[in-house]
Amino acid sequence: MSIEPTTAIKTGLALWEQRRLLAAPLQKLRRRLGRGKMVIAVFGPGGVGKTTLGTMLDENFDPQVKPETYKESLEPETYWLKTNPARSVIVAPGQEHRIGRYWPAIYTQLSQAKTAVVIHVAAHGYHAFNESVALTGSVADYAAGRRKRELEILMDLAAYLEKTTIPLKMLTLVTKQDLWWNEREDVKRHYEGGEYAAQIARVRTAKGEQHFSHEFGYVSLCLNNLQAGDGALVAATTAGYDDNLRFSNQQRVFEIIEGFAR
Repeated sequence: MSIEPTTAIKTGLALWEQRRLLAAPLQKLRRRLGRGKMVIAVFGPGGVGKTTLGTMLDENFDPQVKPETYKESLEPETYWLKTNPARSVIVAPGQEHRIGRYWPAIYTQLSQAKTAVVIHVAAHGYHAFNESVALTGSVADYAAGRRKRELEILMDLAAYLEKTTIPLKMLTLVTKQDLWWNEREDVKRHYEGGEYAAQIARVRTAKGEQHFSHEFGYVSLCLNNLQAGDGALVAATTAGYDDNLRFSNQQRVFEIIEGFAR
């Protein structure tokens, strides 16, 4: 579900027009959330862009403001309609030592909703580094280890989701597209096949087609080189991946989320 270069070139929209198109599905999403008891919960490991996504879903989001550099989320973050948690976007902290502390309470909040949207964020292993942490070994080995962690978190999440009784809509959102754009076919095969897809199928089987739907989304939430905490360059933004591609894919992803909220 990622747009190809020829499509982006054909659209050829100015950046201000891209931002306007991006705002439309977000506005619809916020209106729909305000009408009913729905929770959007965002899960995934640390450093994949969960906070950036939450910020973009917030009613005060300004697409012209560049997101801050990566900082660990110390506790769950709530975006939009913050005075009414039943109609909020909740971002779960992804660091391993915080999952056991905070995720059970978010699961409880999901179970109390009439319906829920669950977003599992991954990044094909291109996870941001904590402050001052250096890269040890090769970039390929680092990314492979982080993809393993993505799968471990999904397996734990699936174990919970298959036991829920409420209708669920789920999005697997693979971020950092600007870093892996030249590998996009391999990225798609990794998530839409193999063990990752098997975990999604596990939830679908347990809940049934009528009570569970799932989509894949591929996106760059912001253009950024990946740097280690000590400042060393780990992966550079792919040449040719520009704002037209970024905004086109963002629009598609937010249209999916907006559709979930109907």
